Amino acid sequence: METQNTNKKLIVTIASIFALGAIGAIAYNYYSEPKFEVEVKQTVQSTTPETKVMTTTPVTSTTMESKYKDGVYTKLGKYVSPGGPEQIEITITVKDGMIADASSVTKATLPGSIKFQDNFGGGFKELIIGKNINEVSLDKVAGSSLTPKGFNDALEQIKADAKL
Repeated sequence: METQNTNKKLIVTIASIFALGAIGAIAYNYYSEPKFEVEVKQTVQSTTPETKVMTTTPVTSTTMESKYKDGVYTKLGKYVSPGGPEQIEITITVKDGMIADASSVTKATLPGSIKFQDNFGGGFKELIIGKNINEVSLDKVAGSSLTPKGFNDALEQIKADAKL
């Protein structure tokens, strides 16, 4: 009986040593690993079934401080469809760093791309008007997942032109 109790104590002691060793290893890795700065992102998703908008913008001091000249800016946004390269013309009206108005002109050459650009043109304005220009990035609009890439490309060019 005494030997069984001694064996149980020995097993418990060995298990405790292993547990403490594991905790020590975790603590060592946590405190000795290099730390990376975490970037906070803001995400908004539409609930309309055929329209999915992902607006993801890093929230940083430089984002909040960016200033833009008021005006109307037009750029050709480029993207690649399964049939090859395509473009869409985007016009954005900027007022006090906000998108006051927007329009698109279909520039696609392939029938499928033309259809998607037309669908995009009918649904994107309501998703961006009244938004801070730094907070807009479209992912999928009216069934189109590639045309928004062209929009985002044009928007980045517009932001570069409008920046003070």
